[in-house]
Amino acid sequence: MHRFSAALAVIALVAFTTPLSASAEDIDANTTMSTSTTEVATPAGDMFVATTSSSTPPGTTTNLGPVPVSSTTTTPPTTTTSTTTTPPTTSTTTTSTTTSVAIAAVPEGPDPCRTACIVGGLVLDQWHLDAIGVDTPLSAQGESIAVIDSGIDLDHPDLAGLVRRSDCSPGEAFDLDHGTAIAGLITAIGNDARGLAPLVEGVEIVDIPVFAEVDGELLASPAAVAAAIRCAVTEEVSVINLSIANQCSGLEEVEQAIEAALDAGVVIVAAAGNHRAEAFVCPAAFDGVIGVAAADSAGTPITSLASASVVAPGRSVLTAGTVAGRPQTTRSGSSFATAIVSAAASAILAQNPDWSPQRVAVHLNTISHRSVDEGKHLDLSFLGQPLPAVQVLGGDGAIRAVGDVVSVASVDSVHQAATAAAISCSGGWTVDRLGRLQTVGAAVFHGDLSRYDLAADIVGIESTPSGRGYWLVGADGGVFAFGDAGFFGSLGGVDLGASVVDIVSSPSGAGYWIFASDARVFAFGDATYQGGLRVGVLAAAPFGSGYALLVPEGAIVLPRLRFVASPRDEVPIDLVEIDGAIWFLYPSGDIVSADGASTLEASPAQAVARAHQSVDCSR
Repeated sequence: MHRFSAALAVIALVAFTTPLSASAEDIDANTTMSTSTTEVATPAGDMFVATTSSSTPPGTTTNLGPVPVSSTTTTPPTTTTSTTTTPPTTSTTTTSTTTSVAIAAVPEGPDPCRTACIVGGLVLDQWHLDAIGVDTPLSAQGESIAVIDSGIDLDHPDLAGLVRRSDCSPGEAFDLDHGTAIAGLITAIGNDARGLAPLVEGVEIVDIPVFAEVDGELLASPAAVAAAIRCAVTEEVSVINLSIANQCSGLEEVEQAIEAALDAGVVIVAAAGNHRAEAFVCPAAFDGVIGVAAADSAGTPITSLASASVVAPGRSVLTAGTVAGRPQTTRSGSSFATAIVSAAASAILAQNPDWSPQRVAVHLNTISHRSVDEGKHLDLSFLGQPLPAVQVLGGDGAIRAVGDVVSVASVDSVHQAATAAAISCSGGWTVDRLGRLQTVGAAVFHGDLSRYDLAADIVGIESTPSGRGYWLVGADGGVFAFGDAGFFGSLGGVDLGASVVDIVSSPSGAGYWIFASDARVFAFGDATYQGGLRVGVLAAAPFGSGYALLVPEGAIVLPRLRFVASPRDEVPIDLVEIDGAIWFLYPSGDIVSADGASTLEASPAQAVARAHQSVDCSR
């Protein structure tokens, strides 16, 4: 799981235990606003614990902002009967009856809390929507989010008709405050001239209460949480929101339920806690879960990042409340930042229904990292739009994903002597100079050269388009085919006068090019010669229907001969095509676009050796 730092701590149902100052700019529900479910940072053993507190300040006036007024006039029914009798002919005339029925006007217009509404005597707004770049509600049409929590007020004026309670819920809806606040940050009835504006619209919220009342406390056992997760999968939801957390020990059943949900294609988002310590909490720290930390209005994280992969607004955010006569309130904590990220995940899935939970997690992580690095909030303005993605082989022999892509390798897949790598959607292969091959991910081993005494070091590996085979090439031009890779010829035994540096497959896989350090290009099979130059070549990469040669000053693209200058003074060590453009890899680990405007960062400590364009292996 991608993390911002190295650790996190313990929570339950979360809002700060220490009240924040109450002012027009920063007001916290736990001080003056409403009944609140307070998330505690107390280890609870094998139980998730939620405590509740109510405070309604005396002498407080309530102004709900613009309230649509319905004007209806009712006219009582009137009947007039006129009868005239003229013998011997009788004529009777009966008048009609008219009834006016009162019909309530349907409120319509901008949601006042989007820009300003009065709550508890203070003028407040949904500042977090501007902070994350949402001018109009994001579409999550057809998606559903399970809120596993304390329960939701199904009749809340901002939520009525948008929430349904599941029949398989393992708990009871004892205290609706926390769950209602979570739901109000996800969606609301839009354009009704009252209350909250929705972050996403078209989404269904499935209410799954998980707590039981024991001696005045709301308690949820790991077994109940696991049952709630299984319930959510049964409900066929797209996203599960878990604004609860605890110590990671003793939660094996919860972890197993999460793994099953991820396998079923459900995205899981969990609160990363309200403490600032460097200890992990779960479920946020479990593999595959999107852990969320909270940030203030300046975009500064205010809760621990240890179990977090995403940071979202979470201080004094305006949402749905449960105090009578006051349907809005402000809340603070990672619970509420989690709700925002769950909503974002549902919008991603609406745009990209074939994305896996891992793909959604990486995309949100990439967006969040970029936002944090720039001192901004989670920027959802380009939500669901794939960003540059590369798989890199580091000098430490590990393959890592850089940018917006799911890694094909686990973090512990290391081939320390590896000098080259090939990537496919099933995983990848690394090879060292002696031809010893190691698989990563789900890639299949089809053989290597470990039993042979080679005439020259192995310098390159290339996978077939199907991902079911690969070629190895030696410095002398010898080619070795494995799996469904066909052998179309080699340069073994030919005195080249230069070393071979790379091999690239033709688009069909029915041929390949071999590249020598002096820029000579040798075509085999259906790979056609595109041209070459007498310059020193460091590496090669496929580019369009041809190839690009890496030289110390940049890249030469063929068959349409053009030179692409390196944007940095240092000599690049590899190149890759991303969306029809050349990107250069440098010893620092930076992967930089040719215009120098964009950079993907790998850790300099990785001493990156090679880069590969990433096929979208995340679905």
